[in-house]
Amino acid sequence: MTIQLRLVPVFACLLSLSMGPVKAQQQDETRVIVLQGQTNFRDLGGYEAADGRRVKWGMIFRSGELSHLTGADYRRMTALGIRTIYDLRDQGERASQPTVWDAGPVSAFVSAKTGMVSGTLSSLSDPKFDAARARAALADFYAQMPSLYAPEYRIIVHELLDGHAPLLLHCTAGKDRSGVASALILAALGVPRATIVQDYELTDQLLKPSAEPPKTEFMRRFQTLPADVQRAMMSADPTYIGAAFQSIDVHYGSLQEYFSTELSIGPGEIERLRSLYLQ
Repeated sequence: MTIQLRLVPVFACLLSLSMGPVKAQQQDETRVIVLQGQTNFRDLGGYEAADGRRVKWGMIFRSGELSHLTGADYRRMTALGIRTIYDLRDQGERASQPTVWDAGPVSAFVSAKTGMVSGTLSSLSDPKFDAARARAALADFYAQMPSLYAPEYRIIVHELLDGHAPLLLHCTAGKDRSGVASALILAALGVPRATIVQDYELTDQLLKPSAEPPKTEFMRRFQTLPADVQRAMMSADPTYIGAAFQSIDVHYGSLQEYFSTELSIGPGEIERLRSLYLQ
């Protein structure tokens, strides 16, 4: 079965506002894979690395939760040939929005984290939780993620090193945990920081949680928050992903040292990643 992966016209118009390295990708309409049950499913292919090669299309995908995919969505997933899935959600998130994969055999990995959502729910109940505190909390979470999620990110990178692609990584919104994972993969492939940030910001055009019926207790509470708090929490603000990279610089000295220390990949492994996923 052959499928066309395309951007709906409004996404194409919004992407035309992007600058620099991402602008070169506007003519290739395979970035966003339009699904009925997930708005933030996309391909990391096509981005230009510093050496002039580009990330291969159809090898690394990022997404939000997959629990509401339709039969038509799964037919598209089957055509993508996904071999490996890493679910970065915690146990509570998986229990409330279970994924019943129906697009062929895969190697499935899940995070062992617990209590991430319950902690956020307690923050949402605090009447003093305003937009400023939401932005500060998100920036702090991003600063923690490179070390906090290093075990998960290490497995993802090594699955790629072992050639177990096409690979799909996802969390709930497809913005935070998946955003940092995607940023680290692109960085390892030699994609410039400006391009990585623009890929991260693309989530703002795709993720519209306030317009969707609440599917979980978290979303029911989230949709009762003031609009500015919702925007602060769901925005793909470049200062958030910047906080992750800054934390790496502060705690590890460099991205290369982080890769070596936390992800167990040195120059040889990085060169292998690039030989596998750049063209």
